Amino acid sequence: MKSYLYDPVRQQRVAARPEELVRQNLLERMIGSLGFPRGLIAVERSVGSHLGSDRRFDLLCYAVQGSMLRPLLMIECKAAMWDEKAQSQVFGYNESVAAPFVALACESAVKTFWREGKRIASAPFLPSYAQLVEKLCLL
Repeated sequence: MKSYLYDPVRQQRVAARPEELVRQNLLERMIGSLGFPRGLIAVERSVGSHLGSDRRFDLLCYAVQGSMLRPLLMIECKAAMWDEKAQSQVFGYNESVAAPFVALACESAVKTFWREGKRIASAPFLPSYAQLVEKLCLL
């Protein structure tokens, strides 16, 4: 028998695959303790087609700027520890979205990346929504 989880953003049950467990645990933390507004998070949406295949990001968080929504953070969730290929994947997806922050998440770790001038900086955790919005204002 298949096991299911409830996704509070999509407001539906989803199959409890290993990557989905990572995504749902991260969403719970983001909404519960890191202050990410549930209404500003998109889950598993298309980023367009690439070489004939439909690419989908795992999580995309938005910030409100005036009366507009602006992509803030794109997250790629992996069932196992990520590698260079996963890092390339999330940066590639982000080329069409242009979020100032990207992150990789697995069951045991999260790493957040952003540009500082010509170099890519990173932190071995996911900052709070308020911290990302504040940093966005400084970029």
